[in-house]
Amino acid sequence: MKTTTIKHAPPSKRVYFIDIIRSIAILMMLEGHFIVYTLSGIFRDDSHPVYAFWKFTRGLTAPIFFSISGIIFTYLLLRNKHKGLANIRLQKGAKRGILLIFIGFLLQIKIFKVVFLDIPLFTDLVYIYHVLHCIGTCMLVVLICYLLQSYLLKIPLGILLFVLSITVFVAAPTLRVLDYSEIPRVIENVLVTSFNTERKVSVFPMFPWSGYYFFGGVIGSILYKIKEYGNSYGFSMVLLALGVSLNEYYYEILKHCNPYFKDLGLESILSVYEIARVGQICIVISTVLLLYKVTSKLPAIPKTTFVRNSLFIGVGLSFLLAMLLYGQENKHYGLTLASYFFFFSPIVLLLGKLVGLDKTLFYAVGQNTLVIYVVHAILLYESFLGIPFMTFFKASLTPFAAISGAILFVFSFVLLAKHLTWIEKYIYSFFNKKKEIHS
Repeated sequence: MKTTTIKHAPPSKRVYFIDIIRSIAILMMLEGHFIVYTLSGIFRDDSHPVYAFWKFTRGLTAPIFFSISGIIFTYLLLRNKHKGLANIRLQKGAKRGILLIFIGFLLQIKIFKVVFLDIPLFTDLVYIYHVLHCIGTCMLVVLICYLLQSYLLKIPLGILLFVLSITVFVAAPTLRVLDYSEIPRVIENVLVTSFNTERKVSVFPMFPWSGYYFFGGVIGSILYKIKEYGNSYGFSMVLLALGVSLNEYYYEILKHCNPYFKDLGLESILSVYEIARVGQICIVISTVLLLYKVTSKLPAIPKTTFVRNSLFIGVGLSFLLAMLLYGQENKHYGLTLASYFFFFSPIVLLLGKLVGLDKTLFYAVGQNTLVIYVVHAILLYESFLGIPFMTFFKASLTPFAAISGAILFVFSFVLLAKHLTWIEKYIYSFFNKKKEIHS
C-alpha cells in the first residue's frame, strides 16, 4: 500500500514531552481497554502483585489523558498572538468541543441493533456521560474562563483554572450524595456517577473528572509563561517535587483542610483521592520529561549489520530465557513477570520494526487520538454501528492470550495512524467521484 508522509510532525520549538505523553496515554488506553474487555474474571485477582500493579497503571490512564488534553488546549489557546475574541483558537476550540459532545452521543447509538433487533434508538445508554462528552464540555468551560479573564476578571487564566480544579474535586463528594430523584436522570449523569445502578450510570461525569482537565490547563498556562523553559530540567524537578509531595501527603493535606470545608456545608473531603492522582500525574510528566532530556543527548546507534544481527540474536535469547522461566511462573511472582517480559518484549520490538515505528509515527499516534478513540470504541464496545466485532473474546482470555491480543490491537492502531492520511484522501476522492456521477 502506498503511504504518505505523516502530517503534524512536531516543530522544532514544540514542547516535546506533551506529544510523548499524549501518545503514551492513548496507547495505554488501547492496551488497558483490550485487557479489561477480554481477560477472564478468574484472573482478576487484586492480591496478585502483577495484576495489582497493572490495575494501578490502568487507573492512571484516564487522569493522564484528561490532564494532557487540558495542557495542550490551554497552551495553544494562550500561545495565539491575538487575544480575546480575536483569538482564532476560540472559534476552533468551540467547534471542537461541540463536535466531541456530538460524537459522544453518536457513539452511544447502536445502528445494527436498532435496525435488526428492534432495540429503541434512544436507550439509557444514550444519556450517560463519557469521556468525549466530558472533554468537550471542559473545552467550552475553559473558553468561557478565557473570555472572563480577558474582559472582566483580569486574573491569570491559570489561577482561575486552579480554583476551578480544586472546587470540582472537593465538591464531588457533596454532589454525589444529593437527591436527584426529582430531576431528569440526564442531569445527574452529567454531574456525577449515580448510586442508582438500576439504570446506566456515567463513567466520566464532570465531577470529579473535569478537575483533571482544568489542572492540565494550569500546567498549560505555566508552560506558556515559562516558554522555552518548558523542556528544562528545572521544570521537571519542580513537577517531580510537587508530585511526590501530593502523592505522599495528600491525606494529611485533606485532613487539615476538611474542617474548613465542612463549615461551608460540604461533605467530608477525606475520600478525595484525586489529589493523590494529581501528584501521580506530575510524577509521570516529570519522569517522561527527564527521560526525554537524557535520551535526546545519547548518540544515535549506527544501523550496521552487527546491530541488526544483534537484534535477532537478542530475540532468540529472550525466547529461550522465557521458555526456561515459564515452568516456574506459578511458583514466584517475579519469575512470572520475567517470563512474560522476555517473551513479549522482542515481539514488540519486531512489530515496531515491521510497521516502521519511529519518532514521527509515535507522535502521529498521539495527534490522532479522536480517530483512534472512535475506531476502538466501535470495535470493542459496539459503539455507533452496534456490530459485535469482539464479543467472542469478551472476558474469556487467559493473561497470555490477552497480552498477545493487546499487542496486536495496539499495533493495528499504530498502522492506522501511519496510513490515516492515505485513508482520508481515499475516502474524500471516493465521495467526490460519487458526487460527480450523480450530478
